[in-house]
Amino acid sequence: MKRLGIKNRDIMNAEQKASLIEIEIVELVKNRVSDKCPDQHVCDILISDGIINVPAKNKWKRKSIDYSIPFKTDTDLKRIILILESPHIKEFEGEHGPAKGKTGDNIAGKLAEKLNGVSDLKGKYQLILMNAIQHQCSLGFPTKYFRDVVFLNLWRKGGGKTEFINRMNKLNIESNDIVINACTKGGHKDFKKHFGLQFKEHINKSEIGAYKVKEGLKNEVGIELNNLKINYIKVAHPSSWK
Repeated sequence: MKRLGIKNRDIMNAEQKASLIEIEIVELVKNRVSDKCPDQHVCDILISDGIINVPAKNKWKRKSIDYSIPFKTDTDLKRIILILESPHIKEFEGEHGPAKGKTGDNIAGKLAEKLNGVSDLKGKYQLILMNAIQHQCSLGFPTKYFRDVVFLNLWRKGGGKTEFINRMNKLNIESNDIVINACTKGGHKDFKKHFGLQFKEHINKSEIGAYKVKEGLKNEVGIELNNLKINYIKVAHPSSWK
């Protein structure tokens, strides 16, 4: 998708910027077949005697998930499925894949701490990284500009929610799998500042829905996991892990 440079955006007035958002969202929806960041099995995590060994990111061997191939029910196959909200910039550099920047570094370095306290962890787990929406909701710019409004448009109007539900169903989640909702809460405090618009004026009031609650995008995804009756752990977005 062809995008205008950030400098050109800066000289636009609020009405032009708002129109541009709508245009780019429409383009994004029209081109849903392309510019996707695939969900991936990135490494195996070994857990023995309470020690959780997550390989360093440079040791990951990424394998994109082919959802056209049915997942076999295998009680010996255990997975840790970590859900992010949408890919940003580095995820589209080179071979596309989730968490290729700081987020991936923090997952490799800090995920073991986040799993402490989870009972009955032992053996080998596949680590699967996925995005609730596989498209670049930030449009390649700082997330405070576009990410939330694009996410909500795609989630509610562009088929993003249905697509996420379909992928979760195809993963055939078993009781020994661990699902982690690590989506960002989101933030749109600069939407009015930069566009001269109230966020609620850009999204139909009836469609803001659960975004009004404190946890925003994380809650949007959590609602669907609950509807699917999938148990999950809720954590902050990995980019903020210390």
